[in-house]
Amino acid sequence: MAQRLNALSAVQSGLIDPAQEQSIAQVVDDIVGAFGAAGLVEVADLPEIVLGEQATRLVALTLGELATNSLKHGALLSGRPVKLSAAAADGTLTLIWREDDGAARTASEAREGSGHRLIARMARAHGGSFGFERSETGCEARLVAPIER
Repeated sequence: MAQRLNALSAVQSGLIDPAQEQSIAQVVDDIVGAFGAAGLVEVADLPEIVLGEQATRLVALTLGELATNSLKHGALLSGRPVKLSAAAADGTLTLIWREDDGAARTASEAREGSGHRLIARMARAHGGSFGFERSETGCEARLVAPIER
């Protein structure tokens, strides 16, 4: 786990450099690759867009948090696939992360963590939103954010 977190840190440092434009596909590949989860994250066709500096940071933070949580508590921990999709319309990116880990949830496990609250605050600060919903056996996270910010 420590090796994966170190790899994620290196990737996120590279994504913060405002001199480099990043496509959504590149950001997804970098973050998923840092976790060594490329075979378990099923990525649907991604829109061919270049993200603005703030959108790049927000997408990297969101995917990093979701992957970390999944490796610790969810589908990636049990070797089950995660589905990732994205769409772009009218200057807005919608990113959806879905996982089904096959485990029943208790009420105490349904609490929102500090990472999710941070993502939601950052998304709102940049004109977007972040939602997270649990089901009995998995979850869905949805990030909506301006592409150019």
